[in-house]
Amino acid sequence: MQTITVRKLTPETEEICAIRLVGGFDSERKHYPALDLLRLENKRQLELIADYAEVGCAMSLRTIENFIIGELVRADDLVFDGVKYVFNVQGFSEPKSLEYLVWEVLAQIIEE
Repeated sequence: MQTITVRKLTPETEEICAIRLVGGFDSERKHYPALDLLRLENKRQLELIADYAEVGCAMSLRTIENFIIGELVRADDLVFDGVKYVFNVQGFSEPKSLEYLVWEVLAQIIEE
């Protein structure tokens, strides 16, 4: 099995990082769940922050960014579509990729 180590959040790694955070489906329609904190029964504590972030509150957006960074730094490995992803993310210098993940996480929190 191929192993890929994810060391930085970049346009090339943002999709697998999003799957690690918010879950998703692989090519065989196997479901990968969201992080525990982002699952329906647990995300209530993030909903108010997400509501403010959605309308552009800088402090709330930064809180979501910090949440993402913390979760990716501590992320477990993931086997997805026959590839093992080892998460050792230490680089977050791509603002567009971080913004992409912010909106993916916000969508997960705010979804009805």
